[in-house]
Parts: sequence; structure tokens; C-alpha cells
Amino acid sequence: AKAVDNKPRYKVAAPGEPGAKAASTGWEVVESAGGAATGETATGDAATTLVRLSPRTGRSHQLRVHCLAAGHPIVGDPLYGPAPGPGEDRLCLHAERLCLPHPATG
Repeated sequence: AKAVDNKPRYKVAAPGEPGAKAASTGWEVVESAGGAATGETATGDAATTLVRLSPRTGRSHQLRVHCLAAGHPIVGDPLYGPAPGPGEDRLCLHAERLCLPHPATG
């Protein structure tokens, strides 16, 4: 990880690059606001799209780095995203569902 302001920062590594580890994320568009095809609304504001991300591996910052590499950083991401706009004072990355094994029954 590369330190930026004393915060670790990761990047997508090419296969075979020293230190590279495989990471895979599935994604699906749930809802789009603005011009999904162009990435902008009629007023020129950046469009936002609600996506369902499905991490297949568990690397640090995986979802954040994959979204950034695809050109779509997560809204409110202080480390990988653009400067936050109004109402973007926190990372908009939320779990839709959490599945954990029961401690007694597995």
C-alpha cells in the first residue's frame, strides 16, 4: 500500500506484477440517476448510479479500488474519490445483507 496522508492507498495491479494478488468483484446496476450512458445529467452534474457489488475475494479496499479503476469512485470516498460535494460527507458504501455463521450451529 502506498501511504497518502498517512493512509494506505492501493491500486489495481497487473497480473504477474510483483506483489500482485488476485481480486474479483461482481457488479450489477440497480438504479441510475442522470445520464447513465454519458455519465452526466442534462445540467452537467455527474450522474450517480446505485450498484450492487459482490466481492468474490476479500482484499483490503477491494470494492473502492475496483470502482476507482472502472472510472466510478464511490460517492463520499475520502481516500479514492474526488472532493466530496454537498451531502457527501461520508462513504456511501453500505451492506444490503450480512450473512454470518451461527456460533453454535455453524
